[in-house]
Amino acid sequence: IDNINDYYDQNLKKDRLKNLNQIFKDDKKWIFEKIDLEDKSSLEFVFSKHKPNIVVNLAAQAGVRYSIENPESYIKSNIVGFFNLLECCRNFNVENLIYASSSSVYGGTKQLPFSEDNFAN
Repeated sequence: IDNINDYYDQNLKKDRLKNLNQIFKDDKKWIFEKIDLEDKSSLEFVFSKHKPNIVVNLAAQAGVRYSIENPESYIKSNIVGFFNLLECCRNFNVENLIYASSSSVYGGTKQLPFSEDNFAN
């Protein structure tokens, strides 16, 4: 699942998707769905259709500075989208969820610029 948004070059994303499709061309378990995680009904449809037992979530709106300029994008993707994913995992009895935190999680630090070495307050 990916929404192929325009934060990064969409051609790069589409090229990577072509590569994945080529790698997994003979694997019936490989399926790509172009949806936003914040679109709850579409996400529920995908879960009901494919019935995953393992979910790996690498999705997040990237860009720490972008979060200051466009916080709504972060709320939709990183909070609403992740919540929807958690609810689908719960409601469709997913056995395992693996997720990676957004690089934007720095806590309440006032130290600028943000650094991965900062402690989350």
